[in-house]
Amino acid sequence: MTHNVVVMPSDILWRPEFGTSETNLRDYRNMWLRISKNISQAERPVMLCGSFSPGQFEECVEVSYFSKIHYLSLLCDDETLERSLRGRPSWWNSGSDEFIKTHQDWNRWFRDSQHEQDVTLLDTTDVQVEVTVDQVKQWLAEKLHGAVPQ
Repeated sequence: MTHNVVVMPSDILWRPEFGTSETNLRDYRNMWLRISKNISQAERPVMLCGSFSPGQFEECVEVSYFSKIHYLSLLCDDETLERSLRGRPSWWNSGSDEFIKTHQDWNRWFRDSQHEQDVTLLDTTDVQVEVTVDQVKQWLAEKLHGAVPQ
């Protein structure tokens, strides 16, 4: 059942020094794997929500504690993404053109490399939030239990 899943937004532990080198980014990902491992020992699966690409966790030492990592990418068209990013609070630094272009490029990379990556894509462009939540729950149930919840 998906209600036992611990949902963690990865931004809660972000510090600027993590973004200074690939080693520091790996440290950041290892930290999240360590936290997830500890939560999982209580038989609680973890859904980590953040900006990650397939392969980044697999290069971490802590990945050896996991049998599988599943990736789900919520995507939308460029206009919807821009509107969403510009609508965020100013402290999030999401209104700059460079920030928006970077995220649109990354969004397109996920969409274009679907066949190359072990990632499920979910286009949320014209989908209501409640429907997206239900789709994420369904995906999660399939990954955890191999069945669609009724």
